[in-house]
Amino acid sequence: MNNQVYTSGDFRYIILPDGTAEITGYTGRGSGLLIPMTLGDVPVTSVGKQAFLNLGLPEIVIFPEGIMHIGDSAFTGCVNLQSVVLPDSLKTIGNSAFGFCESLISIEIPGGVQSVDDYAFESCSSLANVTIGEGVQSIGLMAFDACTGLTAVTLPGSISFLGDEAFSCCDNLSQISISPSHPYLSVVGGALITKPDKRLVFCPHTLASEAYTIPQGTEIIGRSIFFNNKTLKSITIPYGVKTIRHSAFEECENLRSVVLPPSVTTLENFIFHNCKNLISVVIPDSVTAIGMRVFEGCPSLTLTVGRYSYARQYCIENGIQFTYPPSE
Repeated sequence: MNNQVYTSGDFRYIILPDGTAEITGYTGRGSGLLIPMTLGDVPVTSVGKQAFLNLGLPEIVIFPEGIMHIGDSAFTGCVNLQSVVLPDSLKTIGNSAFGFCESLISIEIPGGVQSVDDYAFESCSSLANVTIGEGVQSIGLMAFDACTGLTAVTLPGSISFLGDEAFSCCDNLSQISISPSHPYLSVVGGALITKPDKRLVFCPHTLASEAYTIPQGTEIIGRSIFFNNKTLKSITIPYGVKTIRHSAFEECENLRSVVLPPSVTTLENFIFHNCKNLISVVIPDSVTAIGMRVFEGCPSLTLTVGRYSYARQYCIENGIQFTYPPSE
């Protein structure tokens, strides 16, 4: 790759190995930004990593046809950005590409985009409308995390991967719609589950109010599914669940008691962290792995564990109060 940086007007760019240009920086101050089709007579195909990072302006960005890649953190922290027009030629939206663009109102992702990468639109708190085109295949980890303006999202049938926490902390998101014949996803009682690994990936907080039962057939409770749910008091976990992922019930301050079924084998980090009113968790002998700080910040908690179980040894090593089942 030619690492020489060129300048054309307000833009800095480099030449990629395929002979096209990638924008690496910008010095302009206008409220509207039109990404150029060419720089120095070279076609522009990519906006590079952090090219517009924390830029106070613009309010609108228009990408021309020919742009194929938007790099990691390309527009992160552009707090005044309200509108983005993406081209049909676009293939990838990089990690945190538009993260923390807190004024962004809507986004239409063309069907030619193969992947919306991790954190791509994280904390875009004003984002109220998201259109994901048929053809988009992958939505990464925390891609729309903390987009509190979202109320409804429709996922196309082309989605073949949905990362954990893709819509976590979207407190007002009450509905994710899919085709009934979707090959990768299913909706069960309003909750979203991946078919290949039977992973619960989204459950609206409005659905999990006070008491909630995890859908039958679930094997993995995904990361941060119920994070900071202030109304959840009771959770029923059916037999068949094997793994509870990172922070699944973290900060559920009104959760009181939990009974884990004897199918559960793995409890990842921070699952019940800061569940300050949690008083009882029953852990079956089937559990053979417990992560870090799972029960930290639960001052009144007593675990019920088997006399010869892994969980008992975990309690001893971590100074957690425990008791045995009545049968023992």
